[in-house]
Amino acid sequence: MKWIASPSAVFSDLDGMTALLDTHGNIYYCLSGIGPFVWDNLRAGASADEICAAVTKNYDVTPSVAQTDVTALLDKLSSAGLIVSTDA
Repeated sequence: MKWIASPSAVFSDLDGMTALLDTHGNIYYCLSGIGPFVWDNLRAGASADEICAAVTKNYDVTPSVAQTDVTALLDKLSSAGLIVSTDA
């Protein structure tokens, strides 16, 4: 599945973290750890599977841990309205 940033989401990179703002709800979120890496890959057009593979390659985690962590983060971002799925 592919995800894109919601049109209502704005972001900024801040000293190794990514700050996200949902302009519809005026709620601020901060991504740390692998969050900014996932966000950058998502913005570059990577699918969820591609993001998981990139996390496995760049971090010391197994594919199953990467899948669990990336899926959890994408679910949270989706629930917050910061990303939306696309058929692309």
